[in-house]
Amino acid sequence: MSGNLKYPKVTFDRKVNSRRLV
Repeated sequence: MSGNLKYPKVTFDRKVNSRRLV
């Protein structure tokens, strides 16, 4: 379960980073 949470966490972080860059 920990690994599964890591995947979505990275995706969310990447999405937030992209929005912050804009």
